[in-house]
Amino acid sequence: MAAAPPQSAAPEAHAASAFASTGWEVVRVPEVALELNLPLASGWRALPGSAWTRLEHAASTSLLEVRVLRAERRVKPEDCAARARLERPELPGFAPEEAVDAQLVTAPPGFRAQQVVSVQEAPNGALAGEVSLYAAGVGRCFITHFITRFSGPQREQEISHRLALVTDRIIPSLRLRDADTRVAPEPFSK
Repeated sequence: MAAAPPQSAAPEAHAASAFASTGWEVVRVPEVALELNLPLASGWRALPGSAWTRLEHAASTSLLEVRVLRAERRVKPEDCAARARLERPELPGFAPEEAVDAQLVTAPPGFRAQQVVSVQEAPNGALAGEVSLYAAGVGRCFITHFITRFSGPQREQEISHRLALVTDRIIPSLRLRDADTRVAPEPFSK
């Protein structure tokens, strides 16, 4: 199992409304030149102290982690997954016993990616859901890992809802800003 999601001070029974289908905003993550859409953006905060860029949503006991790595020019998603799992062996793999869904996607733009969704039991009767994206672009790997936890009478439905929001809304919204889009062009001299 991957890194444990943050422990929420709020009861998990209220977490269903905390990871809503509404209130989406564009969030910029300057450390990795990333833009993405997140629900209730003001509820996410950056966590220090890791080579991975980590964003926590405490109210929903969720954690989003991002890593951009240099790679050989003709890198493949499988290569990026292998590199990510060298750093973080607990990340889900492609094996059928580890994943409830695995598919190729084109996210972020300019990358081919393997998206892996997994669900497993967590401590204290909670259910944990994860989405990992192993993306390969020209000369670089982009890895995204999302993990969330929920306990309660409808834990399967809530985890399913959250994972669907990640795969259907967050992953397609990922945008890495290249150098030419990060720097304002100089005006032409006359």
